[in-house]
Amino acid sequence: MSEDQPDALSTAVSTDIVQSTTEKSAEFVRWIAELIQKRNWFTLLLLLDVALFFGFKREGGIIIGFFQRFFALDLPLWYADVFWMVLTGIFIAAIAVAVKTMPRAAKLEVQEGGERKVIKGLRSFTAEDADMFEKLQRSDAVAACLESLQRREFRFGVLMGESGCGKTSFLQAGILPKLNRASTCHGIYIKFSDRDPIEMVKEALVKAVLDAEPRLNRAKTELVPLSRLLIAAPQVLKKPVVLFFDQFEQFFVHQRQKADRQPFVDALTAWYEAKPPAPLKILVGIRADLLHELYELQRTMGYVLSRYDVFKLEKFEPEAAVEVLRVIAETEGWEFDRSFVTRLVKEDLTSSEGKISPVDLQILAETVRKQPSTRRAFTEAAYRQMGGLEGLLNRYLAETLEVLKLNNLYQAAIQVLLALINREQNLRAGVLTLAELEDKLKGIVRPNELRQAINWLASGEVRLITAIERQDATGYELAHERIIPAVVRLAGQELKDAERANHLLDRRVNEWLGNGRSSRYLLSWRELWLLRQQKAYLVWGTNRRDKEKLLKQSWQQLQRWGWAAFTTLILLLSGFLLWLSPPGQRWQMQSQLISLKQKVSDESRQRTAVALAKVGNQQAFQVINSINNPSDKADALSTIAEAYSQLNQPAAAKSLLEQALTSAEQIDHPYPKNQALSAIAEAYSQLNQPAAAKSLLEQTLTNTEQIDHLSDKVWALSAIAKTYAELEDWRQVNRSAALCTSNDCKAQVLSTGLTVRAEQLHPELKEEEEEG
Repeated sequence: MSEDQPDALSTAVSTDIVQSTTEKSAEFVRWIAELIQKRNWFTLLLLLDVALFFGFKREGGIIIGFFQRFFALDLPLWYADVFWMVLTGIFIAAIAVAVKTMPRAAKLEVQEGGERKVIKGLRSFTAEDADMFEKLQRSDAVAACLESLQRREFRFGVLMGESGCGKTSFLQAGILPKLNRASTCHGIYIKFSDRDPIEMVKEALVKAVLDAEPRLNRAKTELVPLSRLLIAAPQVLKKPVVLFFDQFEQFFVHQRQKADRQPFVDALTAWYEAKPPAPLKILVGIRADLLHELYELQRTMGYVLSRYDVFKLEKFEPEAAVEVLRVIAETEGWEFDRSFVTRLVKEDLTSSEGKISPVDLQILAETVRKQPSTRRAFTEAAYRQMGGLEGLLNRYLAETLEVLKLNNLYQAAIQVLLALINREQNLRAGVLTLAELEDKLKGIVRPNELRQAINWLASGEVRLITAIERQDATGYELAHERIIPAVVRLAGQELKDAERANHLLDRRVNEWLGNGRSSRYLLSWRELWLLRQQKAYLVWGTNRRDKEKLLKQSWQQLQRWGWAAFTTLILLLSGFLLWLSPPGQRWQMQSQLISLKQKVSDESRQRTAVALAKVGNQQAFQVINSINNPSDKADALSTIAEAYSQLNQPAAAKSLLEQALTSAEQIDHPYPKNQALSAIAEAYSQLNQPAAAKSLLEQTLTNTEQIDHLSDKVWALSAIAKTYAELEDWRQVNRSAALCTSNDCKAQVLSTGLTVRAEQLHPELKEEEEEG
């Protein structure tokens, strides 16, 4: 093994460790973000409790330990008591949140039972119900539509009808099974929703193509553009293809801008203009009141509809409605009074134009089915016991949701139904997954209540919403648009708040735009909270982008204020911890000493200056300069000079001695000045700065001539001689003695120099003297 291999292995291991640590940290941060996003306060409170326990515990806390180690933090006596009180309070709050938000023990009693073939409620009939659908008075319409679809000239057609007339059931259970059974065409049903239309149509075509030719490469097939796939599909399937675009109004609801619709329209245009024409046909199912939306396709594609290309699915005539109810009663084994049902249909179920909606018949049948077994009949007696059919849809919805009040899920169910409605156009809002509903109703419905409400609404006994399987997740949509007015009326107060939120947003966006998008006109936190609570019911209108931009900038401003407040809190907390630490306490002491310098005696100022100088506070010399008594000032400077000479940092000591020298030279009296200068000179000597020391000593010798008092002069010359002796400059020691005017003075000066010499030769003598 080469010498480079261990280094390479070590580098690889280090890289793996860094990568693994980074990934785990990112996963942990993402987990916390999800907890905050989903408002999982129970877990967040427990996480905070654990973080405080391991970070701020008095003994062994990580963060507290850091401050104690590097800042010598001294915690107050009350810290432990407050710490455990806070920890206990957070734990109790977590328990309270758990009690409030955890799923309740009571469960909804829903008996699923098997799927019924004839009573669908708000659900549509499917291909599995084709045999039953044949009995429900649509045979003539199905035959007429099939005949037109099989015409050679047919390429693009429209199936229109009012909401509730049964277009989806007509296509799924009527047209599609018969068309595929005849084997002359291959029918493909596509239900439009909020998904990308190109993606949906391609997915359906690719599945049909791969089912017919499994040998084809799936990846390559999926890459084929939609326009080419529309032309190629009939060739692979070896028969004409009919695409049924159901609920085509959703295409215009979810692709609001013309630019969003253009790619799909272009693909249809390319198919329609292909020469020779591809044997593929399209039948579009759309609500009659939104038929005008197709004008855009007609103008771009250039198709012309004949009377054979347009089918209007009518509601039932009274006689047909009676026959439908007879089939339902016969299938369910209920008693059927034809004369009564005929009168009931004509008097109670017939609309202003004299026809009956199929969905109304299904709701009537569903209402009867929910009665006790003795009342399940289409008879006058059973009808009277039910209380009549006043407000059939309202009553049906209210009675269906009544059971939820016992389980505290009533409001959650109402919110789910409202979230599945596009209130701008009174249409379905499309297919929404559980995650999308959670995001839409965040802050309005708790996640666990939302899941329970969805499961109940989609159950076989209720069927107010429909579960639709996607490739990646299950989505949900409103079972039928006919219940939208009833849901809106039942919602009551929720929609009043929604109207208030929409009015606020309209007014504030106009103010914002009218004032040049000034930040002064951004939304306040109260307004943002109201809009957040009603997020699911906001009507965006034509200025959607401006509204979204206003909301985005308002939230950004609120976040900036939040970060500013958080930063201020951190700074205050850091300042508080620093205030408690020993450095902070020393700073407080220094500040108090400095503030007292004008209020105390010279002796106290001397002690204050010495204390400040020993901790390196530069204001020590300001205090020294404020001392009036020269002797006290000299004593302070002497003590400071002695302290500086013992520092282990020569550069810092030299800088401080220069400031001390400046203060010493400001002393007017010769004896105190000599005292201070001598002490500074001795400090320079001990710091191995002989030149500076000798320069000061020379100045001091000159100043001694001005000292009149003999004892002061003897002391000054002895101090000078001592420093010269430490520098081993014996000539200057003799010179100092020569300045004496008496023999006693000379003896004392010379003995001082000899004593220093003896200590240099025998250091143990100095130690014995210090011990003595």
